[in-house]
Amino acid sequence: MARLLADPAIDLPAATVVDAGIIEGLGWACVEQNAAWGAGIYGCDAERVLAVLERASVKR
Repeated sequence: MARLLADPAIDLPAATVVDAGIIEGLGWACVEQNAAWGAGIYGCDAERVLAVLERASVKR
């Protein structure tokens, strides 16, 4: 995942959720990318989730 995120050819928003999975016999793969505000927490650290949501938000 670190290699994917460091690749300058991969253009992801500053605050996003990347779903990854394992393909039998091949290894991991990126399944999909979602907006941070549209993803579930799924056992993640709630404080870190809030930091991502703050980054994805526009202050008015």
